[in-house]
Amino acid sequence: MKMMTFRFLFTTIVFFTVFAGAGASGAVIPVLNSSFESPDTGTYVNEVDDWIHGADRVAVEKANGTFPTAPDGDQWLVVDARRQSDSYEPGYVFQKIATIDETQTYTLEVVIGSRSSNSLPDNFIGGFFTDDDGVFSGGAYVGVTLDPDGALATFDKSDYPGLPDTSTATVNGGVTWNAAGSGLQGEDLYVGFYIPYGSNSSGTVKQVIYDNVVVTAVPEPSSLMLLLGGLTTVVLLIRRRS
Repeated sequence: MKMMTFRFLFTTIVFFTVFAGAGASGAVIPVLNSSFESPDTGTYVNEVDDWIHGADRVAVEKANGTFPTAPDGDQWLVVDARRQSDSYEPGYVFQKIATIDETQTYTLEVVIGSRSSNSLPDNFIGGFFTDDDGVFSGGAYVGVTLDPDGALATFDKSDYPGLPDTSTATVNGGVTWNAAGSGLQGEDLYVGFYIPYGSNSSGTVKQVIYDNVVVTAVPEPSSLMLLLGGLTTVVLLIRRRS
């Protein structure tokens, strides 16, 4: 019986080690409407299903001659730097995707693009955020602001100097955030993209486009090693007693 228990635990450790290695690529966290195919539109519409956004200055738009080829489907998310009609904020979108687990490292991958008909905004930002208020807050003439704990990990335009203005071009973008020690266990985790208020261009059309949002979570190596170490200790104790 002890031999069977030993073999079982030994097999479990081997399986766990292989499984942990295979899981290094990360478990995918669902992002709704991640390639911005909804609503389906013949041209464009100022609506992005499953994402929270302002009244205008964001849209899903069917790829045409001014867009690069969409990596997933045939529509892009368009975020505009002009002020919105109701709040004077530039464009923004965000979505709650999970609650934070401090044993995880989160990775965001997204395709960022420019179009030939418009310049890029002076700046654009995307990444991970948290905020019980809904992440983005602000009112007329205040613009998009983040609470002090809001921004967890972000990228901005300066991270992609090779993305040209007025060109049908794309880059693979994203960011990684290690939740360990953040003190945010159980808080809401959002992914979002926005134009900073100070970078809006008044009446000038400046836009950045996004597609194919993918978020993954990978357990911290320390967590895996702790569990593996515990299993190994149990196996050694059983073996000694046998």
